Amino acid sequence: MCFSITIGTTAQSTWQEITTPTNKNLNSIDFPTPLVGYIGGEDSLLLKTTDGGLTWEEINFSGITFYPNGYDFMEVDFVTEDIGFVTIGPYTGTYKTTDGGLTWTQLNTSGSLCYNHGLYFLDQSYGFVGGAGCFQGENMDKIVSGTATPVVINTPSWDNDIIVDIDFNPNSFMSVGLAVSTGGRVLRTTDSGETWDTIPTSLGNGVPLTSVTIVNDTLAYAGYDNGSNSMGLLRSIDAGLTWSTDINSATFHYPVFHDVYTTLEGKVYSGATSTTTGNGVIFEWDGSGFWFNQDVDQPIYCMTSYNDSVVWGVGANGYVVTNKSEDQLSLGEVDVLKKLAVFPNPAHDIIQLKLPSDLASKTFDIEIFSLNGQCVKRILNSKMGIDVLDLEPGTYIIHLNTGFKNWSAKWVKL
Repeated sequence: MCFSITIGTTAQSTWQEITTPTNKNLNSIDFPTPLVGYIGGEDSLLLKTTDGGLTWEEINFSGITFYPNGYDFMEVDFVTEDIGFVTIGPYTGTYKTTDGGLTWTQLNTSGSLCYNHGLYFLDQSYGFVGGAGCFQGENMDKIVSGTATPVVINTPSWDNDIIVDIDFNPNSFMSVGLAVSTGGRVLRTTDSGETWDTIPTSLGNGVPLTSVTIVNDTLAYAGYDNGSNSMGLLRSIDAGLTWSTDINSATFHYPVFHDVYTTLEGKVYSGATSTTTGNGVIFEWDGSGFWFNQDVDQPIYCMTSYNDSVVWGVGANGYVVTNKSEDQLSLGEVDVLKKLAVFPNPAHDIIQLKLPSDLASKTFDIEIFSLNGQCVKRILNSKMGIDVLDLEPGTYIIHLNTGFKNWSAKWVKL
């Protein structure tokens, strides 16, 4: 077999370290707004920023009951600056906060979910928690308005294999989703998470999968841990039905790919550990077909962004990096962020859209979809208030199409 391997590639981004008040490992990061972000780490560590990531402070929280060897924040997922979810453990439980992380309440997940890790919440009342059952394999709950219902997983394992990451395709209006497990299997749904098929990869079930991201309607990537035998990221070009190694992302780092993440504009990042040097590596794909990589000082366990302007990575020993310099992490950064926003959210009768500047002089269509993919309202080129009084209470996805670019936002009708 012939393949190319990247040596000494210059990355497109330059990564800057940000000081944190800890040397504990950092497992997960999330920015629900440009200024407010959260980091979950080992040994019950929870950090928060309110100035765009320039400074981080530890939260003195209450409400979480920790069990022996279950003190780690596994995943952090905030839907607003105050409302968020975390998985602790992997067997301590899943918790929700409504006051910015100060107090937490445990979610009533189903009795079949003993271990938890993967999180995906569209809003505070609709989401998924992935993990494993007691003395069995992959397990997942769908949570709607506080009620947890076990989903159907076709042919799960029986080896305590845990679902560690979940992602949905926003272009399919939440019907198509992917998840990955430590048992080396990809799980795929086409009915909004009610049922999931288990799909093997080219690596076999002996190689744990770590993360998954959906790039577009056909392209997806998955990370894995194959030690020093690792080559490139796993890639699917048929919406998750089949998986093989993307040799364009292979390097002599032979990395452990801890996380893979897609920004709103389709840029893909992966945080990794080099098994060659023991330090960290950040991979970046801008849609051109080629991957760039840059060495960093510590292993990178998780990556995120609020939009495409500011990208973050966190990892071992309190390590935080971003693609912006410290003087750019300020209130002024908010002015240049371009993201479709809906307000008020939630709302009962009238909503407004804060349109990106790109759309100031363009014609566009606005469509409102229910979570099952039904278009319930269509408006042409509206820059005024949108009457939603006739819609049923629930969660919707607002889709804006200019003919050359799509924008989406989630919204809740009261």
